[in-house]
Amino acid sequence: MEETLIFYDTTGYIIYQAFGNFREPVGIPFLKVSIPDGKRVSKVDVSGETPTAVFEDLAKSDIELLKVSNEELKKSIAELTILIATPQI
Repeated sequence: MEETLIFYDTTGYIIYQAFGNFREPVGIPFLKVSIPDGKRVSKVDVSGETPTAVFEDLAKSDIELLKVSNEELKKSIAELTILIATPQI
């Protein structure tokens, strides 16, 4: 995972995010984090002594939603096939 440099204000609002090679700033609040796959940083929690990144799930793309729907349809078709193929007494 690549590290991300997050610049934030005193309320935890993210001002800017830098990816790749960067120079750590002097005098500006920042945080270096590795963002897990499928997540994004929504804000910085500044309530404690050490600021921490707050992660949230990324919204699924239309293609990901269609893949999930397709899998559900495949399961339903398989269940219906079993019901139709089973002799009724």
